[in-house]
Amino acid sequence: MKPAQLRPFDASFLALDGPTTNGHVCLLAVFEGPVSLDALRERIAARMHLVPDLRRKLVTMSFGLDRPWWVDDADFDLRRHLSERTLPPGSGDADLAVEVADIAATRLERDRPLWETHLLHGLPGGRTAMVTKIHHCVVDGMGSRGLLAALFGPDEEVGPAAPGPWHVDPGPSPVKVLAAAARTGGEVVASALRLERRGVSMLSSFAGRAVETALALARDGAAPEDASGPALRPAPETPFNRAVSARRSAAFTKIPVGASKALRHTLGVTVNDVVLAITAQGLRRWLLSVGALPEQPLVALVPVATGRDEGGMSGNHIALSLCPLPTDVDDPFDQLRIVHESMLQAKAAPSLSESLLKDVFTFSGVSIPSALAHAATRMHLADRLRLPFNVMVSNVPSTRSALSLDDRLMEAVYPFPPLSDGLGLMVTVEGCGTDLGLGLLSCPELIPDIWRLRDLITAAHDHLVGGPIPA
Repeated sequence: MKPAQLRPFDASFLALDGPTTNGHVCLLAVFEGPVSLDALRERIAARMHLVPDLRRKLVTMSFGLDRPWWVDDADFDLRRHLSERTLPPGSGDADLAVEVADIAATRLERDRPLWETHLLHGLPGGRTAMVTKIHHCVVDGMGSRGLLAALFGPDEEVGPAAPGPWHVDPGPSPVKVLAAAARTGGEVVASALRLERRGVSMLSSFAGRAVETALALARDGAAPEDASGPALRPAPETPFNRAVSARRSAAFTKIPVGASKALRHTLGVTVNDVVLAITAQGLRRWLLSVGALPEQPLVALVPVATGRDEGGMSGNHIALSLCPLPTDVDDPFDQLRIVHESMLQAKAAPSLSESLLKDVFTFSGVSIPSALAHAATRMHLADRLRLPFNVMVSNVPSTRSALSLDDRLMEAVYPFPPLSDGLGLMVTVEGCGTDLGLGLLSCPELIPDIWRLRDLITAAHDHLVGGPIPA
């Protein structure tokens, strides 16, 4: 492939590679039977032309003066990206989650394409787990779903066979690099001007206004009279909104999509609304149990897909919205109504649009976010300064077709996005067949009983879909 410069927003995820944080996304996929490493290697090799991103690495510019470039890895060796191990006899889901957490806590090497895949054998019933780790600067949630579809989708849907031998592109010429650097200078000026026109205060009031408006719509049926909204406010304090450690803890489970069909039809809500509501209820119960439930509702950071470019690197194509999680409300159906109205507002006016994110990170450059992130980690700023959100809640739709390898059906997919200081809990679902795979990621110093939180979220779902639906 032709070399391509890393986009500004994508480059911002490199700042997550810090002393205690890593910027990669992990996916746990479970096959219904045994899968060999040879079979996995052959499948990826046969379909590598469909996912050329997996064969490219980052080349950093001298002194970090411009964004890195994606170039073909002339020394690419698929074997460097694949590994396998067998779990001890009697291992179950909790043991598998420990392996996932350990893989998530380990840094990706920058001298090669930013991904790796691990096969884990020894699960009950002869199942095989596959943990894929890919850096967030390469793909977002929808992009990782596309990678799974390309590698494990039906033969008739993935396109023709490989076009022929792979020819390594030599990379960008010095002239092209200089031209790109000059262009970046112009982009920085243009982004600064756009940000100035939008108003400096906008960046400090976006999130506060979004949450305030969403709450007013949900509870009062009307937006607040002051259209300008309040300035950005920190989210309520919780045990998981602190500086994270280098360790990770993970939990996962399946949620049947069909179980909430009647509820969704009757109340006119979405699957995403249900996910947000059961997350709110589960967090409320967990925070009550540890004596840390704030009086104010928590705030969720919700990525919203904005579409994908044709060709080139997949990258990140998302807007970010803030949605109040009604943890201050006990009734689960009231919680569901509130998050439904909140998300209608959030989708109509995202707190941070894709274009705004591009301008912000174009203006800040590559080295500034990284330097700030490392300084914040060293000083444990997240223990003293609160972000405007408490938890990220993300929902990735399922692929159109069933995924498999050597006739072994992929029965579940569980996503685990990266943590960052101050944002020590990720709640993410991804569709697979008729189920949602729910993945929770935190670190044990912040949430020592993440499996209990998983159980509380599952119980909230069962309660919501198992009882009578109010009129």
